[in-house]
Amino acid sequence: MTGHLQYLGGLYRDFKSLTKPGLVLWVYMSVLAGYALSKKKDLLISDMLYLFAGRTYLISIWSAKATPKCSVRVTARLLQGKLVSGNGFFIAFVMSLAGYIILFLAFNPLTAFTGLLCTILYVFAYTPLKKKSAWNTWVGALPGALPALIGGAAVVNHFPTESLYVSAVLYVWQIPHFLALAWKYRKEYAEADVHPIMKLFGMGQAPQSTITPENGITNEINDLYALLGWIGLGIPLVVFVIFLVIVIRFRESKNKQAKDSHGNTLLEILWTAIPLIILIVITVPTIRLIFKMETRPDLVKNPTVPYTTINGNIAESPRYLEMNVVAHQWWWEFEYVGMHERKPGEDKPVFTPLTKKVGANEIWLPLNVPVKFNITSEDVIHSFWVPRLMGKVDAIPGRINFMTFVVEKEGYYYGVCAEYCGASHALMRFNIVGVTEEKFNSWANWGQGEVIAESESAKRGQVAFQTCLGCHTMNGMRPFESRQVRLDRDMQEYMTQKEAFVQEEKAWHDEYMKDKSGHIFRREILTNPDRPVPPVKPVLYRDNYRTTAPDLTDLRYRKRLFASIHISSRDMLRQWIKNPPKVKPEMMGTPVIRMPAYEGILEEQTIDDIVEFLMTVKYADTPNEPADIEDLFAASVKTETADAGANVSSHTTDLAQASIESEKKTSTNP
Repeated sequence: MTGHLQYLGGLYRDFKSLTKPGLVLWVYMSVLAGYALSKKKDLLISDMLYLFAGRTYLISIWSAKATPKCSVRVTARLLQGKLVSGNGFFIAFVMSLAGYIILFLAFNPLTAFTGLLCTILYVFAYTPLKKKSAWNTWVGALPGALPALIGGAAVVNHFPTESLYVSAVLYVWQIPHFLALAWKYRKEYAEADVHPIMKLFGMGQAPQSTITPENGITNEINDLYALLGWIGLGIPLVVFVIFLVIVIRFRESKNKQAKDSHGNTLLEILWTAIPLIILIVITVPTIRLIFKMETRPDLVKNPTVPYTTINGNIAESPRYLEMNVVAHQWWWEFEYVGMHERKPGEDKPVFTPLTKKVGANEIWLPLNVPVKFNITSEDVIHSFWVPRLMGKVDAIPGRINFMTFVVEKEGYYYGVCAEYCGASHALMRFNIVGVTEEKFNSWANWGQGEVIAESESAKRGQVAFQTCLGCHTMNGMRPFESRQVRLDRDMQEYMTQKEAFVQEEKAWHDEYMKDKSGHIFRREILTNPDRPVPPVKPVLYRDNYRTTAPDLTDLRYRKRLFASIHISSRDMLRQWIKNPPKVKPEMMGTPVIRMPAYEGILEEQTIDDIVEFLMTVKYADTPNEPADIEDLFAASVKTETADAGANVSSHTTDLAQASIESEKKTSTNP
C-alpha cells in the first residue's frame, strides 16, 4: 500500500510540474485583470474559484500536449522517462474538457470559445512554428494575450474596451520578455533547432555573429562594445528620469510664482565632470585594445609571443605561423609562408617553411598558435573579416596590412569580405578550420609528389583537366615552364610560357608582355572578331602557379565550394562546371576573372571525368589522408541551418539541398 501511495505521489508531482504552476500564476493575474476592469461590482470569491479551475485545466493541456522536444526549458526538467505520452495526453484532454465545461456553464459560451481559441493557437499554430519559422513568437504571443479577454468576457459576455487594452499590453510585453529568455537559453535553442524571434533582430547563434567570441581578442572587443552599450543605454535613461522629474515638479501652476535663478555652480561642475569621466572610461580601454589588436609577433622582443585567452588570462607561445592572404574578385588565396619558432639561446626566431604552399577559401590553423596574416589584394579593395576570431582589416592593392589572432577552440569558423568589391561581394566567403597540432600537420603535409588517378574515369579527367590549368593550379600538375624575371615595379615574379592552352570560348585578343631584357611572354586564347577589345591587364605567374583562379589541390577535402557558399558535393561541382552563374549568382566580370560555362561545350562524360578526378585525386609522396573534420563541419552546419539569416539566399540553399540529396543517391547507387 505504501509503495502505491509513493508511486501516485510521484506521478502527481510529475503532472503538477507539467502544468508549470509559476506560469499559471501569471496567467491568473492577466485573467483577473481583465475581469476586475470589466466588473461593475465587488469581485466575488466564487468567481475567482471558477476562473481558477477553468484556467488551470486550460494551461494543463497547453503544457502537457504542446510540450515538444524543442521546448528547452520544459524538457530540461520534465518526464525524463517517468511518464508515458499517452497518459499525459489523456490527463490533458480530461482537464481541458472539464475546463471548457466550467467556463461554459459558469459564465458564457464566449468565454469557453476564447479559451478553446487559446488552446488551438498554442498547440496547432505556435508549437509547430517553433522549428519552422522565427515568426513563431508573434503567433505565440496571441494565446498569451487572450486570457485578459477571457476575464472580460466572463463578466459582460463580450470583449470590453478595458480587456482589449490589457490584452494589447500583454501582447506587446511578451516580445521583449521572450527576447530575454531566448538570449538566456540561446545555446539550448540552437541545439534544439528552435527559431526564436531574436534571429529576426540579428541576435541569433549565427555563424558570423560578433557577440559570440571564440578567443581572447574578440572577447575583449565584445566586452568593450558591451560597456559602450550600457553607457549608451544609461545616459538616455538618466536624462529621461531628470526630464520627467522636471516636468512634474515644475509644471505650470496658476497659484505659484516662479523664482528667478542665476544658475547652479554645482550642477555646472557635474555636467562637465561626468562627461569627462565617461570619456576617460571609454577612451582608455579602447586605445589599449587597439594597440593589442595591432601587435605583430615578428616585432615582439620577448622570448615568447604573448596573447590573451578567452578566459582573460595571458598565455605565451614560443612560435607563430605566418601566412599571406590575397583577395581576388571573388575568392580568397592563402599562402603558407612558414612557422617562426623562438628557441632558447637564439636571437632571432628560427624559420621553418611549410610543405603546403597554397590554399583557397578554406584553410586549417593549429590551436593556440598566433597566426600573422599579411593581407593584400589583387584587384580592388576588399576587407578580411572573421567575426568570431578578429576584427576587420582592409585588403588594398599594392599595400600589405597585417592581422594577428589565435584560434583557441576546435571549430569551423566563417569569414567574409566586409568591403563592397563588385557584383559577387556578398558571396565572397572563406572558412578557417581550427584543429589540433596533429590534425594540422596531417593536412599541411598532404598533397606532395606526383598526382595519382586510380580509376579510368579519373585518368580521363586528369587529361581533360590540363585545360583548366590555364587558370587554376594543382600540385603535381605543372603544364608551364617558368623562370624568374624582374619586372618594372621591382618585384620578383615568375612568368612563363612556352605553350598555351586554348579554351573554345569568346575571349580577348592575344596579350603580350616584355620584361626589361626584352623577352616576350604570351597568353593565347581565342578571340571574337565581332567584339571590341578593351584593355586587359597581363596575367602573371608566381612560383610556378597562377593567381587567376583558386588552387584545387585539396578541393576534395574542402567542406564548402565556390568561396564557401555551398556544401561540397560531386553534383554541386558538376553544376558549377556546366553553369557557374546559376550556382553562384552575379558571377560576372571579364574572362580574366570569370569562370566560363562549359555546358554544351564539354560532353557530359568529360565533365563527370573531371569531377571524378578532382574528388578522388591522391599524391604519391603523401598516401595518408588528412585528419577527418566531419564532426566540426557538422556542428557548424547545424548552427547555420538553425539560423534563418545564415544562408546566402533561398536560391543557394535550394541548390545546396538538391546537391546533398543527389550525393546521397550517388553513394547508395554506385
